[in-house]
Amino acid sequence: MGGLVEIHIISVIGLALIAIAWGLQYRKMSDGKMEVSRAFAILQAAGILLLVIDGMQGGLYDLAAMNLITLGGALLVFSKAKK
Repeated sequence: MGGLVEIHIISVIGLALIAIAWGLQYRKMSDGKMEVSRAFAILQAAGILLLVIDGMQGGLYDLAAMNLITLGGALLVFSKAKK
């Protein structure tokens, strides 16, 4: 114990993008729009992509693979989201 904490800046940025995406989506829904926005889907996908990259760089291949699956889902949502 007492070692330095390793900060994975790529994951931090990815998670920040995902949090921003959810904030934007919540704001749209507060305005009465119930469809998923394209901005939400693309920010979500970008954040997840960064999680995949960081997982691969860190040798966490199982985690990267699961994030890659969720990235596919986010991209499917993006393809169906209204402009």
